[in-house]
Amino acid sequence: MAGESSPGAGSAADPARAVAQALAAEPGPRRAWVALSGGADSTALLIAARRALDAGVLASLEAVHVHHGLQPEADGWAAHCRVLCATLEVPLTVRTVAVTAAGEGPEAAAREARHAALAAVLPAGGLLLTGHHRGDQAETLLLQLLRGAGPAGLAGMPAARAFGRGRLLRPLLDCPRERLEAYCREAGLDWVEDPSNASTAFDRNYLRAEILPRLRDRWPGAETTLARAAALQGEAAELLDERAAQDLADASGSRPGRLSLAPFLELAPARQRNLLRAAIARQGLPLPPRDRLEGFRRQLATAATDRLPGLQWPGGELRRWRDEIHVLAPRPAHDPGLRLEWRPEQGPLAIPGVGRLGAELRRGEGIPAVFAGRRLVVGFRRGGERCRPAAQGPSRAVKKLLQESGVPPWERDRLPLVFAGETLLAVVGLCHCRPVRATEEGVVFRLEPGG
Repeated sequence: MAGESSPGAGSAADPARAVAQALAAEPGPRRAWVALSGGADSTALLIAARRALDAGVLASLEAVHVHHGLQPEADGWAAHCRVLCATLEVPLTVRTVAVTAAGEGPEAAAREARHAALAAVLPAGGLLLTGHHRGDQAETLLLQLLRGAGPAGLAGMPAARAFGRGRLLRPLLDCPRERLEAYCREAGLDWVEDPSNASTAFDRNYLRAEILPRLRDRWPGAETTLARAAALQGEAAELLDERAAQDLADASGSRPGRLSLAPFLELAPARQRNLLRAAIARQGLPLPPRDRLEGFRRQLATAATDRLPGLQWPGGELRRWRDEIHVLAPRPAHDPGLRLEWRPEQGPLAIPGVGRLGAELRRGEGIPAVFAGRRLVVGFRRGGERCRPAAQGPSRAVKKLLQESGVPPWERDRLPLVFAGETLLAVVGLCHCRPVRATEEGVVFRLEPGG
């Protein structure tokens, strides 16, 4: 296809120039995949990307169409994309996905399925281009505002971000939809319309059909202004992230996923909230509701030292123990009354909700090797257990050993205990109770999560 520029080239709203500029900012060699729905937005994007290929900005170009099968017209859309790509001489991959409407609803389910399909196609270092435009950005900002989002949410859709094994680019965020439709007509190419876009039952469609037109009638530059506001919120979010990164470093705890309480309490409330959100995000966990997070933050400053303030929500936990704040992923349920028979010589033991218990021989460590071939019993604390952690030392209460070792209370009842008859051999992860001498060969127990 010819690589001529369209009228208006040089302006931010020109699709060809916008795509070329976005691609030029990426390191080469640039291999791009266009997410092609067949609508005007993605069609304009494909035309502009093809011209970037002809101009040498791209090393290669392909298109991907995700077939959801949710509309009667879905087969026709896939056929249209095949004809379009054949016309532009762009290779096309059609990925069919099954959408299960669960959780957040059919829209979210379709989006998740689409993202998974696109990520599967994108190779390492590949660039995925999507046709989101200025109107989409304005809708996103309004939706996030109505949901009570902070700066990160109000920043809208970023122009570029990591995606799968590569990068996702949205080069048309400064282009209005009307310009994209005109760009398609100038190229002599048609597009398809999704009838579901007309249903105002969906929040985004309602904003597009009912709210944004009224805003434009009163303020003709509303979409541009909203997009600029989103960019400013993005800058604010970046500054908050930088501040949080410094506070995370200053308040780092004894191990990853922990914050030191003293430097945390020295911060102003807004920075404390920002730090907690950053610590949760760093562990890859979803954020809790704002009001519940605020309640926990206040408890941290007022709770007595013998109290254990905590917060649990779907996807994570926050707990204070001694001088640290613990950020925890949800732990699977386990049966505290469980008792399992085990012969270590036969291999690891799966403990539901806790992990896999294994054993290995080491000289000068663990318990006497003779126990490796015996039938042992594995369970959890019931109270009153005693252990002799030093070969020549006295017997100690396991409860006291756990306290002295600083094991958090919520972890104490999840540590497996290994018995031979009624004799406690080990508190796995803490100590062995019949330790061998330095010259003897012993059995060492180890626990691996995930069993």
